[in-house]
Amino acid sequence: MTTIAVVGHTNLETAVHVDHLKASVSDSFHAHALATTVSGVGVNVAVALRGLGNEVRFATVIGRDTLGSACLEEFATHGLDPSFVVRGVPATAQSLSRFYRDGLRRNLVDLKDVQEATYPDDLVPALFDGVDIAVLTNIGYARPMLAMARERGIPIATDVHAVKGLWDPYNQDWLAAADVLFASQERIDLTPRDFVNAALTQHRASVVVLGMGGSGSLLGVAGQDIVHVPPAHTRPVVNTVGAGDSLFSAYVDGWGRGMEPLAALRRATLFASWKIGASGGAAGFLDRAGLDALVAQQEGSSAAHRRTGRPGP
Repeated sequence: MTTIAVVGHTNLETAVHVDHLKASVSDSFHAHALATTVSGVGVNVAVALRGLGNEVRFATVIGRDTLGSACLEEFATHGLDPSFVVRGVPATAQSLSRFYRDGLRRNLVDLKDVQEATYPDDLVPALFDGVDIAVLTNIGYARPMLAMARERGIPIATDVHAVKGLWDPYNQDWLAAADVLFASQERIDLTPRDFVNAALTQHRASVVVLGMGGSGSLLGVAGQDIVHVPPAHTRPVVNTVGAGDSLFSAYVDGWGRGMEPLAALRRATLFASWKIGASGGAAGFLDRAGLDALVAQQEGSSAAHRRTGRPGP
């Protein structure tokens, strides 16, 4: 079992299909049109890694309000220890996820005062004690922990999401500190391959993954050629919110299990494909047995295709 410290954001997420927002005043009542869940990058990653069988220490900052209490209750349902959860701001962050028929989404995120919050230094030694990997997401209060993890020799994995480029001022510390670096192509100012090459040569990361949505992802490993990993289609797409978090989480799980980068990313691609068949950032995650079964099914299908020239069953 891999022990992983996850430091990241928590919010209350409300998801709604955009068709419901187009309703007229006379047609504004729709049963089960809204779904509110506990999500956020940190939650999504922690829940996914816990479900895949890792020991997870989850550090986050939530509000001292009723929503913060709801978050604590939800953490308990996933077996997440509250020891490193800090109620350090007045109000818990919230988000609104509007999704479309093709699963694409638009998010409105209200961080409240979270970006001004600090995480107590006295909790960090216990958080990092004996961990194999530190997942430090790019929320503000995780920034000081990058140096703390480095000083302890703990490998760091991070996802800088829709970063503009390697010069992005907000994300410089994460870009420079990560051993495994994930990013999204949504806003980058370089071609995808140039971004991956530059990240490998200008920073310490030995593995760089650039998510490209429906086009799959690029994998860069130090000293090797960049590889394109195509997307997987395991079930109908419902909502793509949290897709990148699930890809990142399953890769980190594979990394912790000693998998080679390409094998870990292909496995993670299946995990993410299954996840987006559900709505909600922290919903739709397979457990380890489920992921192993899906990988075996896909490998069997690919083998049948190679033998016959036709898709497997």
